[in-house]
Amino acid sequence: MQAYNIEAIERAALSGGSWLIQTMYPKRDLDIPSQDLQPYYKLPLALCIAGYRDTSAHYLALIRKTFYDQAGHFSEPMQKMPYLSNCYFYRDSWLLLATILLRRSSGKEIANRILDLQVQNGGFSCSPDEVGRQGLLATAVGGLIALSIGSHTHATRAADFIIDSFQMQPHPEKAFYLNRHSSGSLILDIPTENQNWFVFTPLQKRPLLYVFGLCTAFLAEAARLLRRIDLLHAAVAYYTYYKNICGVIGIQHPYSGKMGWAASLLYRYTGIEDYASTAIAIAKYLITRQRSDGSWLLEEFLVPGETSTFSLSMDRTAEFVVWLNVIYRNLKFSPHTLPPLQIYGNRDRLLL
Repeated sequence: MQAYNIEAIERAALSGGSWLIQTMYPKRDLDIPSQDLQPYYKLPLALCIAGYRDTSAHYLALIRKTFYDQAGHFSEPMQKMPYLSNCYFYRDSWLLLATILLRRSSGKEIANRILDLQVQNGGFSCSPDEVGRQGLLATAVGGLIALSIGSHTHATRAADFIIDSFQMQPHPEKAFYLNRHSSGSLILDIPTENQNWFVFTPLQKRPLLYVFGLCTAFLAEAARLLRRIDLLHAAVAYYTYYKNICGVIGIQHPYSGKMGWAASLLYRYTGIEDYASTAIAIAKYLITRQRSDGSWLLEEFLVPGETSTFSLSMDRTAEFVVWLNVIYRNLKFSPHTLPPLQIYGNRDRLLL
């Protein structure tokens, strides 16, 4: 591995976790405002991975009491975030992984609701209201959930969907289409608004880089758990496309954390140095964006009158605490010296 003190990654993760606990522990006895789930849905997983299991469990229970609806979905009265139209269960997945880590029995119930959105072509519908569109984002997240509860049939179909979607791209060097019809064909007719949810293009403003990170990570995990070497090759294909097309933008970007996780997994499973170098480069970038108190804000995401600094800082800090922790742990142990993911104490059901 390249000469770099990876302990700096752990220190940054610990600092971020410390900020989260110092911010939220004094509020343990307060209710969460029922109007907005956005600042809180990543919190239980981040706290748990950072070692604050009791506080993680407390907030997971509070979030469930406040936001869990009769349809088995975490939501608030007015859902405004655009990603929910493209991965309806994205927030559910973060809360589900925390539920699994904390060994809560409600995890299976949440997971089954998500798996119900998988259709015949293997993809996951973007939302219950849009069953005719399956997306790479939804399918990668759905596939990770399937692996997390040991549903290998669902995971196999999701992996094949993601591989087929890569192979179907007509000119990926110019555009990578992110959705398919239920018939199986790519959706090439792109709406004029919110185009980045339908197609990735080089030099795009606010590209959905994390789609490629999630696809890579899912395929790498599926390769191990399903014992299919072709899935590892597919993970490498997504990783290579990302690096070749995005270049330095794919490293120095607020959305790069998921690819950092994916690259650290590839390194852990193969020992190839390039993957470690990418994971380290992404971690170093995230650390440069950390504030002196341990939190992250990312001012470029602030929209005056729409985005609260508390919500954004909670969201970014919780997410980066997760990615820096798992990047550090995957790099810390030499490839194959531990059964992957055993360090999290949940057998091989935890995917981080």
